[in-house]
Amino acid sequence: MIHECPICGELALREYHGDYYFDPPPNIPGGVIVVRDTTWEMCSVCREVILSLDLGDRLERERIRREAGNISAGAHVAALKDRLPERRVPR
Repeated sequence: MIHECPICGELALREYHGDYYFDPPPNIPGGVIVVRDTTWEMCSVCREVILSLDLGDRLERERIRREAGNISAGAHVAALKDRLPERRVPR
């Protein structure tokens, strides 16, 4: 099924299923990330890509895994703690 693209407004947004290839920026080591057996949408006019929640989560987990491999364990734990929301302990 084809939908309207939220970026260009054309009726050209199509769902794809398969292996998704993502070339991350240089600050994420390890080269191309391949996510197997996933879905996403892409506009055939403006080429905008809309990730499914599952695909976005899997890319984020791989990014964190790769970045963690480049820093020491202590720095990694500190970096992860910085990403977590503040936790309040009930009184």
